[in-house]
Amino acid sequence: MLVALLLMTSAAGLDLPALKQRGTLKVLVFGEDEDILPRAGSPKARDRELLAELCEREGLKLEVIAEPGFDRLFTRLLSGEADVLAHGLTITDERKAKVAFTLPVATVNQVLVGRRGAKGLPRKPRELKGREVTVHDGSAYAQTLSALGARVVAADERLDSEGVVYEVGRGKIGLTVTDSNLFVSIASYNRDVEALFTVAEGKELAWAVRPDAVKLKGALDAFLVEKALTAHSDHPSVGDLDAIKKRGALRLITWNDPISYFSHQGQLFGFDLELARMIAARLKVRLEVVVPPERELLVPWLLEGRGDLVAACLHPVQGLKGVAFSAPYLFTDEVRLGKAAPAEHRPDLTDDVELTQEGKAKVVDRILIDTLPDAPRDFTVTVKDRPIVFAVRAGSKKLLEAVDGFVGATYRGLEYNLLRKRYFEQNAAIAGARAAESGQTGTLSEFDALFRTHASRTGLDWRLVAAQCFQESRFDPAARSWAGALGLFQLMPTTALELGCSRREDPAENVRAGTDYVARLLAKLDPRIELKHRLRFALAAYNAGPTHVEDARRLAAERGLDPMKWFGHVEKAMLLLEKPQFYRRTRAGYCRGSEPVKYVSEIQSRYDGYVKLVQ
Repeated sequence: MLVALLLMTSAAGLDLPALKQRGTLKVLVFGEDEDILPRAGSPKARDRELLAELCEREGLKLEVIAEPGFDRLFTRLLSGEADVLAHGLTITDERKAKVAFTLPVATVNQVLVGRRGAKGLPRKPRELKGREVTVHDGSAYAQTLSALGARVVAADERLDSEGVVYEVGRGKIGLTVTDSNLFVSIASYNRDVEALFTVAEGKELAWAVRPDAVKLKGALDAFLVEKALTAHSDHPSVGDLDAIKKRGALRLITWNDPISYFSHQGQLFGFDLELARMIAARLKVRLEVVVPPERELLVPWLLEGRGDLVAACLHPVQGLKGVAFSAPYLFTDEVRLGKAAPAEHRPDLTDDVELTQEGKAKVVDRILIDTLPDAPRDFTVTVKDRPIVFAVRAGSKKLLEAVDGFVGATYRGLEYNLLRKRYFEQNAAIAGARAAESGQTGTLSEFDALFRTHASRTGLDWRLVAAQCFQESRFDPAARSWAGALGLFQLMPTTALELGCSRREDPAENVRAGTDYVARLLAKLDPRIELKHRLRFALAAYNAGPTHVEDARRLAAERGLDPMKWFGHVEKAMLLLEKPQFYRRTRAGYCRGSEPVKYVSEIQSRYDGYVKLVQ
């Protein structure tokens, strides 16, 4: 039966290039037609939002197909009636033999659910033996319950998991099992049910595609990696300096232009970016970069809590509600281009220059013109020495004090003057970087094609592969470390041998082996770890070895930190592996823990930048 289905798939199924020609992505979901628009905040709605965003990027129209019969989901996918099965299915070996799963969209526990206040409800796994529990036939829940000795009753195929839980609340069904994420969503509006206990932990939920839809799976995996590793920008926070230090990150809101923030050959540049890095280092936190889609959103995003600090050649504005400005860190003349009357000027945000030989009559900053070699030179100064400042929320008084302290200690000092000279005086390297900026060219390096190929093959985002490669070798295939590591991914001889890489100096072999190794490390990690942390653990293991990472996880648990999270938790324990009182009682012993901590942090920051600048 499976062979027949797969043969039918090859005839009827489409991969991503063909889907783009057709113009639609057909997404199969479990439920009735009324489930096409799921309740906001539910896992089903989250899946729909993610797929809608992916479709927008790929130029596709999202077409949702509702299937009320759970047992028909796989049949309809494999027959080519749909392209993605987006039900959040539990990954099992039996299902992996039929379909290709994406990276997990969530890691959940399976919880037993009963009617709140009902008598005689089981409270321990052993009390399930012989009890009737209603779940869908063929579901992963049914497998779990059978292993615990429960009597599995097949749920009505017309009900989805949420519908079965609803029937439990009405008293029509005694017990059921659902995933912890879905139960949290249900419990927000349904007080008639309660979670009794966990029957299984660390179950991965994923979308499914046909086995031959290789490019579609690659695009879905890369998208999920991006959403996992950049999720910090999706959670607004309006806290002051204490909240920033607790988070461990200062969120910079900036703009992609030749002064503030740009990329070339994998390296991130920008006068404002480098000053923000210095502030973050002074605060002993990492820097996260947030770039809004329009320049006019810099201040609104700050007020919404999407970032903590604006640095984007911003001028102070009197009476701007909710915003506080720092002491000036730069001054520039305001000039008028051309001979016509100046356009209306918004004093709170510096305008971008639209550079044509004819030009517009347009009021701009002199420093922006000076960075662009093709800018017209027929301008007149309208305001001299306009201040450029950082902006924070008015309530962030401690952060503002810290930023002002930084400006006072740094302005016109040696480090500042070198930075200013680098960006605003004749500098061939910076000029070349501006001319070939990644945001305009869409490229990070000459090896992008290799990164794309092997990222797609191993379920990674090519920009993450590029960010790690830059950290390893700065895109130099001849790079060699003191320890004997060689090539773009700095492979050691023994590791290369294990991965079948006979020519470490060959870029194609090196990138293939390096991505294979990351994928291998990722696959070996505890599936209960959320994807974003699992990716960071895999990077740390690439740098320091998986045994040292496991030692750090154990130390983290001992010290009350979360062994399932990297930033602010296991990274702190990693540093302890440099101290004898800790490393002497670990399996792998001493580790220069500061190296993987820096390694992961810099790759994360660089990847954030690549995502903002290159699609």
